[in-house]
Amino acid sequence: MKYYDNNASTTPAGNVGLLDAPYYWWESGAMWGGMVDYWAYTGDQSYVKATQDALAAQLGPARDLIVPAHRGDEVCTPTSAEGLQSRHLH
Repeated sequence: MKYYDNNASTTPAGNVGLLDAPYYWWESGAMWGGMVDYWAYTGDQSYVKATQDALAAQLGPARDLIVPAHRGDEVCTPTSAEGLQSRHLH
């Protein structure tokens, strides 16, 4: 959690739950998943509130965890998909 400081009261709403650059939004999601696992395995509730706040802040209008600001960030175009497929076939 030492890399996460976007739970301060001065943090813009769109940054709550995200790690600062150079990390991507999906790396933040992986971290929060790890924090949920940490709590489930240890019972340590030290980070539960920060985790809940972060996940709630990243909830999109469709009640998923893909907020409009990041929807389509990892769109796979036909060209890139073909490139990936050809690399795996050879």
